[in-house]
Amino acid sequence: MISSATLLLTFFTAFAMGATQDPSAPPIEEGAVVEEGDYLILNFDETDAGGLTLRQFVKVCQHNTGLNFTYDAQTKSTLDSIKLLLYGEKRIRKSDFYSFFQIMLKVNGFVCIPQGAGELAVVLIAQEATAVAKIKEGMLFVDLEDIQDFASQPGTYITTVIRLRWADPSDLTNNLRNAFQGGRGTTGDSFAPLAQESAILIQGYGPFVAAAARMIQRLDSEPDRPKAEFRKIPLQEASAEELAELLTQIMEDLSAAGIAESGGRRGGPARPPTSSAASASIEVKILANTRDNSLIVTAAPEDMEKILDLIAELDTTIAEPETNYRIYQL
Repeated sequence: MISSATLLLTFFTAFAMGATQDPSAPPIEEGAVVEEGDYLILNFDETDAGGLTLRQFVKVCQHNTGLNFTYDAQTKSTLDSIKLLLYGEKRIRKSDFYSFFQIMLKVNGFVCIPQGAGELAVVLIAQEATAVAKIKEGMLFVDLEDIQDFASQPGTYITTVIRLRWADPSDLTNNLRNAFQGGRGTTGDSFAPLAQESAILIQGYGPFVAAAARMIQRLDSEPDRPKAEFRKIPLQEASAEELAELLTQIMEDLSAAGIAESGGRRGGPARPPTSSAASASIEVKILANTRDNSLIVTAAPEDMEKILDLIAELDTTIAEPETNYRIYQL
């Protein structure tokens, strides 16, 4: 008589064999995927007649990454109908295989949508064109320091926030939209300014977000600000006290009127007009040094040029005026 323990063992063995075997999935062709240390060597059939199907490729990825994949019945049928076409032998480090897997899926119109977290996590494979809602629902938030890990994952939709130190979020967002032409894809790569947080929100597939993050970090740099110049200017003819007062009044009037000079100093070639907006924050100070009849000047480079021009014009000898009066000896 067969014991109950033997029957139970036979039942579970048969159940396990039936659960692990999938008669509808043809075996992977020998030599198509070869392990070589830390690398995988891929040799796919270069014709449409043979080679791996996308569904077989999913199994290869599962075996080498340990990730759990799933898809619906319609997707399964589509994966079975598409053959991978890859010319030439491909040698890939095992740690990079998931990125390569996403590249090949994206080429064929499929993406990877993370579902759940931790021990419950699975990766849903779906066609990008018909799974827009699921793609955005499964969007991953990635910290800025981890963004570059997704630079080679075109099948994973992610989002991140980049805080700005110098640039204006709205202005930079508009420039980035023009540069990247965001919103072209089915799901739409996008930028959104967060004005109150002085930050930019980025959404898109891994390579797009990684490239945008690098560009934002380059553009968010401290603007060039002019440094104040200091000069001691000896006078030959004019009085330091009188000229200091006169020059201070002239520079105040020029600043108020918003006048920008373009003429050269001391008869030199004309200077191209420059913006005085950056120089406005540097106060012009002109002090008289009566001990040696000189001027102590502190100003932005642009304003210093104007002051030197004025001093060159004003520090001159005043000729005695001619009169019609004559003195006659009586």
